Amino acid sequence: MVYVVMVAIIWSSLIINRQYESSPDNILMNFGMASMGLVLGLSFFDALGKKTKTVLIIIGTIYFIYISLYYLIGFHNPHWGN
Repeated sequence: MVYVVMVAIIWSSLIINRQYESSPDNILMNFGMASMGLVLGLSFFDALGKKTKTVLIIIGTIYFIYISLYYLIGFHNPHWGN
């Protein structure tokens, strides 16, 4: 279920930001880094250890939420006058 939500957020970010200068490659690369931490933390790969997996889940979740807010809410919107 977590992976379905992640794919839906990434897909909607691509749809919303196609009118801005953000290229799809840039969006996918940013989400890819966050998703990799979550996937490794949620995987059944036991060689990482429980503490390492917990740290990966926490860091991946924080970064994924930040990138989601960045692309979905529009922190990068040029019309906000940053």
